[in-house]
Amino acid sequence: MAISVIFPLLALVSLNGYAWSHNIGWIKFSGPSYKVSVDEQTGGFSGFAWSDRVGWIKFLGDRARVCSATAGGDCSNEISENVSGWAGLIKLSGTNYGVRAVGTEDTGCFLTGYGWGSDVVGWVKFSGSGYGVNIERGIVPVMPPR
Repeated sequence: MAISVIFPLLALVSLNGYAWSHNIGWIKFSGPSYKVSVDEQTGGFSGFAWSDRVGWIKFLGDRARVCSATAGGDCSNEISENVSGWAGLIKLSGTNYGVRAVGTEDTGCFLTGYGWGSDVVGWVKFSGSGYGVNIERGIVPVMPPR
């Protein structure tokens, strides 16, 4: 008797393009070996983006973290002593601000709004004149936990 296992599908949508921060410059959301995705069901972010000024930025859930602010630059929970107590966090939603998707599948979708990374990163703007973070469509199979 053959047993077939069906893995659930989780709708992850890849992001591409750029966000802007006056303090850290351009943040690139995809490259040859990295990308940021958003879960269409939960709205949670995952993956890595790149900034020429601060390096890797890890996205997880409703926030992101500048890896260079952590010990060893590995985005661990341990904060580096070189950043004067700044945890490297960028909040993607809060009171009176946040990041959201706009548009339709027919016309194209992109992210709009702001994230906040304290005085170090400042405001991160997800769309503006001539730039933005675009949403690509895609379904990624996810293995169930063991």
